[in-house]
Amino acid sequence: MMIWPDLQTLRADPSRIASLVRAFVERHPCCSSTAVPRPGTASALAVRGRVGVLYLLEVDSDKGGQIPLVGDAARAAETARRLVRYDLGGLRPDMLPAPLVTSARQIIDPRGEPPLPLDGPSLGLPIALALVSAFLDLPLPPQVIATAQLDATGALYPVDGLEEKLAVLRAWAPRVTQVLVAQDQREPTDRLGLEMVRVGTLAAALRTLWPELDAQGMVRHVLGRCPTEHRPQLARRLFQISVYGAPHVLDWGIVSLLAQNLARELEGRDAWHAQVAAAVAARHDNQSEPALPPLDPDLSPASLRLVLLAHQVQDQADRAPAHGTEVAEVALAAARQHAGTPESARLLGALGRLAAAWGALDEARQRLAEAVAGWTALYQEHQASHALCEWLRLEGASGATAAVLDLVRGPAQGVLDHPDTDEASRAFLCLAIGRALVQSGQGAQGLSWLRPSPMEVDHARAARLRWRIAVREDDDDRRALDALPPELQQEVRALLRLEHGEQEALAALDAAEVERMLGWCPPDVARAAHVARWWRY
Repeated sequence: MMIWPDLQTLRADPSRIASLVRAFVERHPCCSSTAVPRPGTASALAVRGRVGVLYLLEVDSDKGGQIPLVGDAARAAETARRLVRYDLGGLRPDMLPAPLVTSARQIIDPRGEPPLPLDGPSLGLPIALALVSAFLDLPLPPQVIATAQLDATGALYPVDGLEEKLAVLRAWAPRVTQVLVAQDQREPTDRLGLEMVRVGTLAAALRTLWPELDAQGMVRHVLGRCPTEHRPQLARRLFQISVYGAPHVLDWGIVSLLAQNLARELEGRDAWHAQVAAAVAARHDNQSEPALPPLDPDLSPASLRLVLLAHQVQDQADRAPAHGTEVAEVALAAARQHAGTPESARLLGALGRLAAAWGALDEARQRLAEAVAGWTALYQEHQASHALCEWLRLEGASGATAAVLDLVRGPAQGVLDHPDTDEASRAFLCLAIGRALVQSGQGAQGLSWLRPSPMEVDHARAARLRWRIAVREDDDDRRALDALPPELQQEVRALLRLEHGEQEALAALDAAEVERMLGWCPPDVARAAHVARWWRY
């Protein structure tokens, strides 16, 4: 442990402090220009009263001098372990049987006293990064340090005592130039020459830490370290993540590429698992290919068949088939047969989206209402957010003010109030509410729902800014728009120009980006036609 000394300590024995600093610099990658970072380690900052402390976190460490993690720090470590092991366990099955020990190790203590127990939720992100570093066999860049709270979905939240931590860094870790913080972390009074890198999720933090590894580069790195005998288990884990949830460490694009590579290498059931994972991840990454493979005839659990059928229906909605396809009839019969189950509610939500893609709005409303009622009957209101987002989009685009307000005051508020609703779902539902209110002529009320969220991805931020700016001009929103990636800026500005009657703005629109911001758009319909359609209802 390294303690930031007070003035009295410096005056009492400055030579001792200098020798300790030299020893620390020789051992710690944050300070030394020659020390090589090891995978599975991360530096962390904490504050004890008015004293800043720099720790070294280690994974699978059996060395002495460990500092116990207690309270919020212990809970943060457990959250990080569960999150990383679930997402990356298929990459390193050898690391799963043994308990992962995440410890803080004493580095320097000028007082010569026993180390204090380590508490505080700000260790969530650095502990997760140490675990990711171990699983991926990638050392963390020595010039970056992280401090943020982490939840079970990979979302990051701000911490206290940042200014004290920056003072420790500037004094003791000159090699550090960047500090990873949560998206809505309060700006320190004095950065002390350090760059604040704001990230909203653990996945975004990884893209920041290893920018040289694009999706293809990360896939090559992972497969290069994944033995042949582990690849079937990796395919099954990707299947599980894609079908039942979402990746919180690696993003959808990497999952899609990994699964595609595995599908080409493996045979039999393992190849089928990889093909399903690749198709689901491709859809979430806004790709049109590959398509979902046929259901495996050997699948016995009805719950798995229904979940896969829901993904198949969603895939059909993405591809905009002709009305009355066979998969919709099969899916509706399955939902009726297994009514009262979570799988049935999920399937009805997917059928609602498919009906909306066909333009069958009454049928879409009926299916989405059944989905929301199904989740409510199961006391799982928090699961209804996806169906509600689609339902709000339909009513808002139709200009049905009364229907939008009924949804906002009723089932949508129930989802937002539910303690199990995760922050990502809240963020997307608030965006859907704000958009529906603005579209239905309730602009002032809609603005209150279109506030920034730490869980926003770039496309959600673009959609939120597009509707805020449509209601009123605001310098803060304009600056936020300027900070978006160039292609998203172009889409938002083109949509705003189109709203003001500038039809030539159609030429600047990309169908995929329009779909992300307005809803589904059919690939086989001319751009002008589908934009006009979405502005009409």
